[in-house]
Amino acid sequence: MEIDKKLSELHHKLDCRYNDVNAKVEALNTKVRYLEGQSASTSAPKVTGLPGKSIQNPKEYATAHAITLSMIERSQLDLSLI
Repeated sequence: MEIDKKLSELHHKLDCRYNDVNAKVEALNTKVRYLEGQSASTSAPKVTGLPGKSIQNPKEYATAHAITLSMIERSQLDLSLI
């Protein structure tokens, strides 16, 4: 009879602990869903680059500008020789 009483008490304690843990897990799930909803509603569209006009082929752009600068420097050099 004593064992039955102890088992019943242990069973009751386990049930209470399970219910406490289950309630905490549910509360945590609710908070996570809330934060996910807030994150989705407040996030701005993703920016994939810097603002402004993009350069289609930066390598060609750099080469063309280097040639242009080189030609300008030469013309200024030629003018100074005159």
